[in-house]
Amino acid sequence: MLYHLVSWLKQERFCSFEVLIRDDGPMVQKFAELGLTRTLPSDADAKISLPKSWLRRIWARPEMPEKDARDKLLKELKAQEFDLIYANTITVGNLLEWLAPLNCPVVTHVHELEHWIKASGEVNFEHIKHHTDFYIAAAHAVKNNLIDQHGIDPASIEVVHEFIAVGAVADVEHQRGTLRRRLNLPDGVTVVVGSGHESWRKGKDLFVELCHEVNRRVTDSTVYFLWVGGWESSHHRTKIEQMVSTLGLEDKILFTGQVDNPFDYFAASDIFALVSREDPYPLVCLEAAAVGKPILCFAGCGGMPEFVEWDAGIIVPHLDIEAMTSAVVGLIENPDQCRRLGMAAKTKVATQHDVTVSAPKLLKIVNHVILKNTKRQTLRNKDSLPAADTKLLKL
Repeated sequence: MLYHLVSWLKQERFCSFEVLIRDDGPMVQKFAELGLTRTLPSDADAKISLPKSWLRRIWARPEMPEKDARDKLLKELKAQEFDLIYANTITVGNLLEWLAPLNCPVVTHVHELEHWIKASGEVNFEHIKHHTDFYIAAAHAVKNNLIDQHGIDPASIEVVHEFIAVGAVADVEHQRGTLRRRLNLPDGVTVVVGSGHESWRKGKDLFVELCHEVNRRVTDSTVYFLWVGGWESSHHRTKIEQMVSTLGLEDKILFTGQVDNPFDYFAASDIFALVSREDPYPLVCLEAAAVGKPILCFAGCGGMPEFVEWDAGIIVPHLDIEAMTSAVVGLIENPDQCRRLGMAAKTKVATQHDVTVSAPKLLKIVNHVILKNTKRQTLRNKDSLPAADTKLLKL
């Protein structure tokens, strides 16, 4: 989502920005193509250090001691006189602590619920609360969690639902038949798709249960289950594969592993089943909806019911696999309803969750925070977009 936001910022030229990435990964080069991108490696002790290749490229001093490198980087960032730091996750508390000498306001975009807040550690979240001037919540469920579990002032939180670049996803929709053949999906089957990397939180075991229950109840047609995403660990993979084998589902369910073309799988499917035990407002649901798939989800497990409502899929009771089974079977038996819900989901994403709709909402919040904290006179007014000379540091 941050990549879509930064791409839009560059195209619209509302402000200048730099991107500071905590850890190396497959998206770094894509960010670098958009503008100045600095990459920091992850560290168990949350220290700020720099890879030697990066030091050579920036300072031509490959043997610069770590502390000197950190001090020099901080000095360079401070000299940029940023107007605001936009932190795209609550997991960067120690980084915000390190960046405090920049002395500029912080907006923290919270895409996490309690699982990741706790997993990131108490000290991390104390830093987040200490340095954050304003929070953007990815869903009302996220906002309510910040208020109820952590005592955050409701006046300092605004909800902006997650968004995607709809055009980049929808382009694959018309290739459904071709994609099914290329992905070796059997002809005439109903395909239920799920997605995610983690196991417990994303509910891979619940997806296997759903596959078992649906295929037990549907006897006159074939239902194929497809999970798009990598494995959290070899241990979790072994547990899930053993579960599949025990239930005799080897010919009914496929785990793709990490792929570069997830949209192809969404387009080739019929129904998206979100079986997460906790999920704030998953982008995979928006991506599946963008290619016309109805979304099934649990109540009380995050923010997706805020999207689904009454028209874009089906909400079933909390972690109720039997109820989700009935929902899947009902859509198989009523393909017109399945298409109708999918088309409503597609329309909702295009009109409410495209980057061109949501990014301006984020920039208005940024502008408000800059005005409140720095009293800049170069901005037009608190309800406008930032002036072109506004400079953001994005984490």
